Amino acid sequence: MSTETRWDAQVREYTSGGWVRLTKVRSGLSWQGTSRAAQDKHLTRMFRENKIELRRERSVSAADTAAALTVSRTTYHSVRWVGHH
Repeated sequence: MSTETRWDAQVREYTSGGWVRLTKVRSGLSWQGTSRAAQDKHLTRMFRENKIELRRERSVSAADTAAALTVSRTTYHSVRWVGHH
């Protein structure tokens, strides 16, 4: 199984059922020892490959701000899986 396939499966698992705050996704990935840089790299890749959708939130906590992902100068706080299972 490739690194990309493992990442896709992990994010799909964390976001099953709809929109999930990046705080939750990052918490699970960090617990597994994944660096923030690696998380950003793979989340950005999945976004560009149309496997995930990202959404900005109007009301965010300090934790949401810290967990946010910025792609092309837009900051996102929530994610959902839209790729093929």
